[in-house]
Amino acid sequence: MRDHLEKYILANKRALDVHRPSSQLWNRIHQQLAEPETSLPETSLPETPLPNKSRRQFPYAKIAAAIAVTLCVGGGIFWKTTLQPSSSETVISNVENTHLNQMEAYYQTAIKAKEEQIRLFQQGGVHPDESLFFQIQRLQDLYQDLRKELMESQDPDVVVNAMMQNLTMQMEILNQQLMILEQIKSMKNEKDSRL
Repeated sequence: MRDHLEKYILANKRALDVHRPSSQLWNRIHQQLAEPETSLPETSLPETPLPNKSRRQFPYAKIAAAIAVTLCVGGGIFWKTTLQPSSSETVISNVENTHLNQMEAYYQTAIKAKEEQIRLFQQGGVHPDESLFFQIQRLQDLYQDLRKELMESQDPDVVVNAMMQNLTMQMEILNQQLMILEQIKSMKNEKDSRL
């Protein structure tokens, strides 16, 4: 259709250029523009506002904005409740940390005292089992690994229990060694007293 119209315009270009509107036509146009618009007949139809251009371009903008706000609020609530510990969890965690720190301090002090007693036996000429310090060092290394794991664990109670068992095992090994050293010392003293 466009090609047909284009061909007609090109063929009749001279004839179309010759025709110009008369000056009377221009005068009537100017008069109509100068007249007030009150001459238009009133219609009985209620006035309806023309649709806004922006409303026609984005008919679902309000729905999309509401969905975006809902997702943001929901994401914020999810983050607040699951990813950040609540204040009660923080208080419980602080209490557990205080308990853990007290437990560690007690056992570490007791272990150091037992190790010092064993060193005193060594100075007195009574030597402990050679593997004792290797076993204790191995348990202490495992304990440090458990401390690291505690920070990353989903179930810290299991790790804390393993830490307590580790410290208890260190104490038991040292107590057994001290009992053996006491027996060796008492047997040595008896032997020296007989001579």
